[in-house]
Amino acid sequence: MNNLIEELLDIVKLPFNEISNDFKLVILSNKVLNISNFLKILDYSNEKIVIKVKKTKNIAIIGENLQICQINKKELIIKGHICSIELGDIDEKTK
Repeated sequence: MNNLIEELLDIVKLPFNEISNDFKLVILSNKVLNISNFLKILDYSNEKIVIKVKKTKNIAIIGENLQICQINKKELIIKGHICSIELGDIDEKTK
């Protein structure tokens, strides 16, 4: 099924996040976080990473020694000691 989706995306020449309007968040213990279908990174430090996931929504990952270990058009992987995850609204300045 994934191959079919990838083939369709290649044919229409659109990124996955423009076809699907939902993001997916997978947490593996408090050390690894995978976000699929994100829009962009708004803020990045060792203690806080803010990711835009919808036109008006963001996710803030708060923790210690946070690092973006892998990133591509569809997903990113964050590693570190994750203390909390907050879903918030995007203010007008960051749209």
